[in-house]
Amino acid sequence: MLDSLQQFGYDRAYELLRAKRAYCPECGVLLNLPTKFPGEAEMIVCHHCSWRGEALSLLDFLGNEKELRDQPEGSKIQRRDEADGSVAWLMPASNRANALLVLGIGWSSFVGYLVYAMHHTGELPDSALPFAIPIAGIGLVLACFGVRKMLMESLIVLSNQEICLIQRVFGRVKRKQLDREAELKVERYLAYASNNRPVFGVRVYDSNGSDLKFGVRLRKDEVSWMVSQLKSALARQSTQVASKKPVVDKRSTTVPQEKLSFPKGIDTRDLTLRNLGDGGFSISSKEKLAGMFLWVALILAVMVSLVYFASDLGMEDADSMSPIVASIFYSASFLCLIVGFIRLGRRYYFEFSGATVKSSRSKFGRSYGVREFSKSDFHNCSITHCGRVNKESRYRVMLEGANRSLMLAHFETFEHATEIESRVLEWMTR
Repeated sequence: MLDSLQQFGYDRAYELLRAKRAYCPECGVLLNLPTKFPGEAEMIVCHHCSWRGEALSLLDFLGNEKELRDQPEGSKIQRRDEADGSVAWLMPASNRANALLVLGIGWSSFVGYLVYAMHHTGELPDSALPFAIPIAGIGLVLACFGVRKMLMESLIVLSNQEICLIQRVFGRVKRKQLDREAELKVERYLAYASNNRPVFGVRVYDSNGSDLKFGVRLRKDEVSWMVSQLKSALARQSTQVASKKPVVDKRSTTVPQEKLSFPKGIDTRDLTLRNLGDGGFSISSKEKLAGMFLWVALILAVMVSLVYFASDLGMEDADSMSPIVASIFYSASFLCLIVGFIRLGRRYYFEFSGATVKSSRSKFGRSYGVREFSKSDFHNCSITHCGRVNKESRYRVMLEGANRSLMLAHFETFEHATEIESRVLEWMTR
């Protein structure tokens, strides 16, 4: 009986190990684990560095990366302590070529040489040259992203009020911050795997589901050092703030009005949930389907052009497409292009106050389509599943009524969707 229970525990622990993906403690390469638990005496061997160890011993390394107190040798991260108690870390540009830059330049060079050679020999007519430009442009786009990644500087500023990530490249500054009203946590996360080697970054997140991610281009020991630095700085500043809090007279029954406000809400680039006066709140969400329509239009136009002009491109054995069928596909591509441009830059606004809700739209800062509804027009707020991103579910929030419905948010995480739902339901029952 005891042996069977022990074996059951081993099997469940091994299933957890396979689900979390185990990496070699020495070199960091993804380990190829057997499908079933190999047994206590069997050793797992790393094919890269020949590390040997028991399978269950790898559980000790899941989420327990060794934190570094001293800055790694050769690290270019610069730390600065300000007089007001805030701390800043500057991660300078790497100035090193990366995979995106090499791939983009290689792709554009290959396509450019191929087009030049085919056009020079007469295999590629002049009428087909415009259709080769988007194909070569893919490499230029990848190269631009590679240059941006190579020249980007990142600055982390941690103060008593917020933690801010500032990224600067080509004179443009991108800023994102998290308020410290909610408890902040720091962890190392797996960004992606390259050649079976994990690439880690630093993630700072709060209980509202908002987070900051950075440090993917840092070395593994630099990521561990940054995690240790942020944890210690957060703990030290929290202790200083707690020591400065005034003593509250417990006999007093008067509660300040500002203490009765709701939680901070949501503040991301694509979604905001802000508190208004008298218990009201506003929701602002960004249109997320514009890019999809534009990409579908581009891909559809390129594919149809390649098939329709196959004979002009020198592909003699290719099947021909009739002009009617080609015109239908071109019309669909043009329709997707129009829909994408109509939705591009659009934001949706909802303002809940008292017994009314106002809805409006804006495009590039210009507001239009203002409508006002009564609370009695709606009877429920629901969440429905609408898709996945990187195997993570996304949800839609609907305010439902007998004659009309309002889509408050679309393609949002479960945490954001449930927070919006709870606020709306509270407003409906008020």
